[in-house]
Amino acid sequence: PAQPAAGAAPADVPLLPRNGAKLFRGAGPACFEASDCADEPAWDDSTHLQLEWPSEIHSLHSLGYTDEELEGMASGFGVTNIFRVLSDEGVATMDQELGRVESFAKCSKRIPRVLRGGTFLSGFKRGFTHSEALTNHLSKIAGVRLTPHIMEIQNAHTNFCPRDVTKNVDKWHHDTTDYVLVMFATDPNKYEGGHFEFFNGTVPEAKRMLEEHGSERALEMVEERATRFSRQPQGYAVFQQGWKVFHRASRLTGGTERTTVVLSYVAADPPKHEACQRLSNTFLDTDLYEMILPDWARFRSWRCARLLQLANATAHARYAAAFEKLSEIVINLPYSDNREMICDALRAAV
Repeated sequence: PAQPAAGAAPADVPLLPRNGAKLFRGAGPACFEASDCADEPAWDDSTHLQLEWPSEIHSLHSLGYTDEELEGMASGFGVTNIFRVLSDEGVATMDQELGRVESFAKCSKRIPRVLRGGTFLSGFKRGFTHSEALTNHLSKIAGVRLTPHIMEIQNAHTNFCPRDVTKNVDKWHHDTTDYVLVMFATDPNKYEGGHFEFFNGTVPEAKRMLEEHGSERALEMVEERATRFSRQPQGYAVFQQGWKVFHRASRLTGGTERTTVVLSYVAADPPKHEACQRLSNTFLDTDLYEMILPDWARFRSWRCARLLQLANATAHARYAAAFEKLSEIVINLPYSDNREMICDALRAAV
């Protein structure tokens, strides 16, 4: 089996606590907290996980990235092949939870049927996303200490099969989150097609191909150099540094079911370069402002607070005060579309 990718040693600086989905008080489904949903199944690592090691790990170098392009990044990890994540019981319970929340899926410009922020709707999926055992396993694969994404709206993102099966489940793209686990959540006997594919090249190379050639020919050229995972067992996953890997989920050629659950992660020690520096790059037209605006402020505050921690700047009174205010935003900023309130909190911290 493949060995862990080389990377930075885990830091011993403790991570900030955060309330995440537990803070949300918004319009829409009433069931946003596990305490509100007594009949929800509870997540348990020992019952629901069956973690295995991928037999293939592709580095970003192997995709064509140069040392210069990788300078300032947390890891040179690229993408794995399919490996097991959930136990049989985990698969069955996840299937039950996805059936419960599927009606909340929406159509975005890029993804025909998507549900963002799955941890807001399911305590089980929240437990899955924030599983320490899973995070540690993925950290070893990536060769860098990871933490579940601070933007809760990015967690347990779910792509359901389009109503119109002539459409791709998801178009060719690269992610706006650093590391993503794409878990296949449908019995592969229920559909044909819907393959996860990644381009054997760099993201800039793929973009140049799409810009320089006609759209139909360019897509053919990308597909000719793609790795395709033909059979995608339920409860198995692909892990990738998604902002550096051009990928898609192709259209179905048979069946009407095909669901993936996508978990997002960031390096616990923020690197120089990151997947997304602007809210507009990660915003989907289906996102609620009262969810994504505070989450973005929380994420940027976490990054600043974490950098202060790692630089040991909190030993100085001025920076210690800023750290405390940034930490308060991370942990307790309420979910609201009140921009003035969010900006006031950020200004007070800096």
